[in-house]
Amino acid sequence: MDSLAQHLAQSSIEISSAHLELMERHARMVIAGNESLNLTRIVEWPAVLRLHILDSLLALQEVDLAPAGSMLDFGSGAGYPGIPLGIATGRPTCLVESVKKKAAFLASVCDELSLQNITVEALRVEEVADLSEYSKSQAVVLARAVSQLPSLVELARPLLLKGGVLVALKANVTDEELRRGSLVASRLGMAESSVRRLVLPGGSEQRALVSYVCREPSGVRLPRRVGLAQNSPLA
Repeated sequence: MDSLAQHLAQSSIEISSAHLELMERHARMVIAGNESLNLTRIVEWPAVLRLHILDSLLALQEVDLAPAGSMLDFGSGAGYPGIPLGIATGRPTCLVESVKKKAAFLASVCDELSLQNITVEALRVEEVADLSEYSKSQAVVLARAVSQLPSLVELARPLLLKGGVLVALKANVTDEELRRGSLVASRLGMAESSVRRLVLPGGSEQRALVSYVCREPSGVRLPRRVGLAQNSPLA
C-alpha cells in the first residue's frame, strides 16, 4: 500500500492505516470475485490501487463538504466509490446494484469486513427512490462511470434531501455534457456547485468531479419509469 499512501499524500488525503487495510482487503476480494462475476476489467494490483481506490477517494473533498447524513452509491458494481468513501467517512452508506450476483458479492464484502455502516440494495436506483427510507433522505449521492450527467442528475434528485449533493465521478467531461447536466439540474431544483478537474496521481488519466446541490422542489415528477433517464434524458 506504500504507493497508494504516497499518491494520497500528494492529493492531501489522509486515511488511517486501519482504513487502508480494509480497502486493500476489499480490493483483493474484488480481484478474486472477478474470475466469476466480471466485476472489473482492472485486475492488476497496482492498477486496482490507483484506478479504483485512489480514484474513489479523490471525491472525499466533495463528500466532506456535503451536509451530515447518509450516502448512497448507485450502480456500485464492485463497490467503487461507495466502499472506500463509506470506510473513510463513516457515513451510513447504501450501495445500489441491480445485478443480483454483484449485489450479493457486495453484501459478502460488507459481512467479511464487518462494515456495519454499509448496506446493499439489489434494485434499480429508480426503485430505491420509491422506498420511504431512501426518498428525499440522502445527504450525498455518488455515481461513478454510470451514465452521462443529465441522467445522473435525474436519477439522484428524488433521493436527495434539501441541501444534499450529487457527486459525479467522471473519467472526463465535455463542456456540452456539463451544459446539459446544468440544464436538467435547473429543471429539477438543483444547481451545479463545483467542477474539479485533475490528473490522477501516478499517471496521466484525466478526471472530473462534478457536484450538484439540491435547492428547490423539482419541476418534474420523479422518479420516472425505469430506464427513461438514460434512454430519454430531459436534456
